Amino acid sequence: MKYKLLAIDLDGTLLDKQEKVSKYNLEKLKQVKDLGIIIAIVTGRRYFSMLKVAQQLEIDAPYACFNGGLIVDSKRSKLIKSITLEKNYADRLFDNIANLGVPVFAYRGGLGKPNVYYKNESLHPRIQMYLQGEKDELVKVNDATDISFSPMCIKTFGFQEEVDKAYNFVIDSVPNEVQVLKTVGVNGTHYLEFYPKKANKAFALEYLSKLYNIPQSDIIAIGDNLNDKEMIEWAGLGIAVGNAHPDIVAIADYVTEKAEDSGVGKAIAEIFNIR
Repeated sequence: MKYKLLAIDLDGTLLDKQEKVSKYNLEKLKQVKDLGIIIAIVTGRRYFSMLKVAQQLEIDAPYACFNGGLIVDSKRSKLIKSITLEKNYADRLFDNIANLGVPVFAYRGGLGKPNVYYKNESLHPRIQMYLQGEKDELVKVNDATDISFSPMCIKTFGFQEEVDKAYNFVIDSVPNEVQVLKTVGVNGTHYLEFYPKKANKAFALEYLSKLYNIPQSDIIAIGDNLNDKEMIEWAGLGIAVGNAHPDIVAIADYVTEKAEDSGVGKAIAEIFNIR
């Protein structure tokens, strides 16, 4: 059997709009795992946000969070690798966005809580749900002087006009070593994220490739959005779900059905010839 490792994005790829894994996807992932294929989650989510899904899938491979910037030993809950933004730039970016009155979040690497520092709120339902549901992870600050660490990521999300306002204000001052991701989630929420360029999903796949001694050609990556671009290009077989961003569809080797229609499971069934 050619392929030995399957790397899967979560939001918009494995998860449906209710952030659930379909019964069909679960069934096919179990079947392919029983064949000896290594399953890895490679996500833009932070550690605690992806943990419940990873445990549901009984993932043994290291977790790749923050688009590959944070790699965690899944068995021992131990930090393996962390790539952060340069502190001075992150502080300026946080304050510049905050001073616009736009919600802004700084994410701390590591496995402890609290790990999300923020300023400003919004009536956007996604922001409201976040502030209520993640209380034990959140710290409200006055400005960046209250943030003592180098963040993994600076992010704003919510209404398009707020995200666009932040983007237009800061985009001309982004240094070369920082990557900017401006995306729209499956639920219509707009996102603007700033990561170190070294923290990308291809970096995570390279790490997994070396860890398991699996050649690049034997690795599959499945994704949907712009933060999946590097891993889909890097993998031996890059797969886009049917609802993927047009730029991701354009570079994929194979396009499966939409996330809502269990596209991951259907791709697995065809590639590994399981029913």
